[in-house]
Amino acid sequence: EAEYALRERSVTARAAVAASPSNVAPMPFSIGNHLTLAVSSDCAIRTPARDLLLLSADGFLEGGLEAAPYAAATRLGEEPALRDMVLGGYEPGQAWCEVDYGDFSLRVSQREIVELGAVPKALPEHHHFVFYSDGASFFCPEPWYGAPNSLNEGEGLIRLKPGERFVWEITLAAQ
Repeated sequence: EAEYALRERSVTARAAVAASPSNVAPMPFSIGNHLTLAVSSDCAIRTPARDLLLLSADGFLEGGLEAAPYAAATRLGEEPALRDMVLGGYEPGQAWCEVDYGDFSLRVSQREIVELGAVPKALPEHHHFVFYSDGASFFCPEPWYGAPNSLNEGEGLIRLKPGERFVWEITLAAQ
């Protein structure tokens, strides 16, 4: 199920994923959004991510980590690394990134929602942002719950038992 809400200064997308009660085993999945924003090279990017997940030459996670240096605003045109990276290590409730246009900023955030009576399945280490850009005209601050290639590698997946649901929400808010 997908549900969208438009408010005065934000838009929210909520997705609910349910495993059929007739499943014979847990259902693995991950979820993400390929949000793309129009930008200039003067835009600044900021996120409280602690970890920069290292990528192989093929664009897959190689397993290594470095400290993510983007808590302070970094200009897109001055940092080529912002054009293709995966970030993680978010504190609970702090999985967000901001794109500062100068006159205003946009904050993209993600969170999982535990429904009444549900057992929490979420783990903060599942929150990622994949950044992709040409450095001058577009920037993709893609919120992902799970890691790139997680369905193939089996790492960072949610596994819903038969009949269980998982709800994930992303918000794009003008600041």
